[in-house]
Formats: sequence, structure tokens, C-alpha cells
Amino acid sequence: MKASIYVHVPFCKSKCAYCDFESYAGKLDAADEYISRVLSEAKRAKTEYGAFGVPSVFIGGGTPSLLSKEQIGRIVSGLSDLFTFEKDIEITLEANPGTVDEQKLSYIKKTGVNRISFGAQAAQEHILKSLGRIHTWPDVEKAVKLSQDVGIGNINVDLMYALPGQTMGDFLESVEKAYTLGIKHLSLYSLILEEGTRLFESAERGEVLIPGDEESVSMQENAIRLLDGIGMKRYEISNYAYPGYECRHNIVYWTRGDYLGLGCAAHSLMNEVRFLNPPFSSYMTGEEHIEKEAVDAVGRIEESIMLETRMTRGLDVEAFSKSFGGEITEKVLKQADKLILVGYAERNERYLSFTREGMNIHNALVVKLIEKL
Repeated sequence: MKASIYVHVPFCKSKCAYCDFESYAGKLDAADEYISRVLSEAKRAKTEYGAFGVPSVFIGGGTPSLLSKEQIGRIVSGLSDLFTFEKDIEITLEANPGTVDEQKLSYIKKTGVNRISFGAQAAQEHILKSLGRIHTWPDVEKAVKLSQDVGIGNINVDLMYALPGQTMGDFLESVEKAYTLGIKHLSLYSLILEEGTRLFESAERGEVLIPGDEESVSMQENAIRLLDGIGMKRYEISNYAYPGYECRHNIVYWTRGDYLGLGCAAHSLMNEVRFLNPPFSSYMTGEEHIEKEAVDAVGRIEESIMLETRMTRGLDVEAFSKSFGGEITEKVLKQADKLILVGYAERNERYLSFTREGMNIHNALVVKLIEKL
């Protein structure tokens, strides 16, 4: 068996205005105990699934880089002692640019971390402050340079668009400043106003103005053209990379591969069973999975279509047909022909994919593909 591993680290220095993730400020003192519980959970998983092969590990959050270098090393080494890490394993650490230094980066490189994802979000100081970010753009530049200097060359930078007060010029300036740092991967996420966040409440009160859908799509389109011009290709709705630097861990999600989620609020898909871990307070008392559900045939079909079409390569029709049969496949392709006629989809010998225009209304097109099933 082979499965990727996600480790959720819920600690943050402060809560960003847009964030609705399971993350907390002021709880870092619990980190050692939390890591012990994560590794205990991993041991239970080994008992259930065996010492399976691991092609990728993703340590996300939260702000995992707030942990000490020894704590990060403890997570990586603890997992490698339990499971079989593949020789070319991809190990990603999410990091806030304001929380790393050369010593920490050098140490975690030796533990096996070979990919870093920096949450930059924007290059303009006024936007970063409005989001509640604790770093500046010079922090981003310094963090990327230090990572490269210690030998971690596979670097992603996260940016956001359709932010309050953000102009087209602001966003494209952020994109250009990011790729000129020599990074290999960019993730560009449109702001989603999540109920219960500070930013949602501010928008509800009319205190901030959020760019509309048309402006948001225009920002994305301009970024695609800009990045395509330097050879950084879009390979998923929100992700761009130079060839060979696509995030292997995330591709496991989009192709419905097995993955084990460790830590509070972590999701898993193992042997066609999805399960969810409890929130932090319950997790720390020893509570295990709070939701567990086998994915039936209909669920597998719908998930395959929904997730694979997020990638620009599209749905692997050949593999889909082998898994679900020719009759189901023909129904999907018949619906797809209608989308092809209006320019929202295209098909080659193996893949059914959405065009750039189709990607802009991805969810609506997925409903069209599955509505006759």
C-alpha cells in the first residue's frame, strides 16, 4: 500500500482576518504534547494499515514554521521511523516568511524537508496589514533567499487576489515580485469570504470593498498570461509551476489517491473511506475520528470528475472507464460534448479537460457532467 501523509499544525502567532481554518493563537505551549498525540495517532494508523510507502508528506496549518526546529524534526523523523519513505519523497513545510531564519532552515533541510510553501499573500504593506499578516514583503524576499542558500530550491509562494482595496496593479506587482525571486511554484487563491471571520464581518458592515467576480476573473486571466510568458504553467485551477515542480502531494488529492491526515481537524481518504479528526480541544483529550464514511460508487464517480477536472490535464477518461465502466463513461462524454460545442471543454485521446473559460465556472460545469448519472 502507498499513501501520502498530511500533518495539521494548528498554532499561529495571530489569527488572520480571512482565516476560518482550525488554527489558534496563544496555544504554542501545547506543541510538544500535540506532537506526541500526532505520533501516537500515526502509530495507530500503522497498526491498522501497516508500514505503507509514503511518496509525500505535507506539514500544514496554521503556521508550522512557528514550531522549533527540533519539533519539526521530531515530526519528520517520527513518521519516517513508522512508515516507508520513498527515496524521492517530497516533504513540504508551510511557513510564514516572518518565522524562519537560516539556522531553522538549515536544520529542517537535514531532517528531510525539501519543499517550502511560503504564505506571502501580497507584496503591498497596506494589504498585508489589513489581512492581519505578521510579515512584510522584505521578509518574503529574505526567507526565500535563505531557503535557497541552505539548499531548499523547491519553493512555493502563496498569493491572494480579489482582496479588499487591491487593484489589478497591486496583484500583478505581487505576482511579478514573487516569480523574480527564482521560485519554482506559485499558488494564486481568490479571496473567499468565510462566515465567522473578521473580514466577513467587516464586509457585511460595509467597512471594506471586495472586488467583484468580473474583476476577480480578470486578475486571474492577467496572471495566467504573465506566468505563461515566463514558462510557469497553470496545471490546476489555482496552481502554477515550472515543468517538474508541480506539487506531488496535492496531485494525490486531485487524483483521489490514499492520504492519511494526522492532527486536529485533518481529513483522510484511506481504502475508499473518508474520515475527519476532531477539533483541537477534543483531539487533545484523546478523541479520535468524529466522522467516518465509506465512499460508495456514486461518490467515487462524482469525486473523480470534480477533482480531476480541477487540473488542466483534465479527467483521465481511460482510467475512468476502467474504474466505472463504459456505460457511465459514455454518459459523461455525451454531456461533455455539449460543453465542447460552446467552448467550455476539450478532449484529446486520453483526457477530458475544461478550457480556460470553463475553469472560470468549474463547479457549474461539474454539475452538468454528473447531472445525468
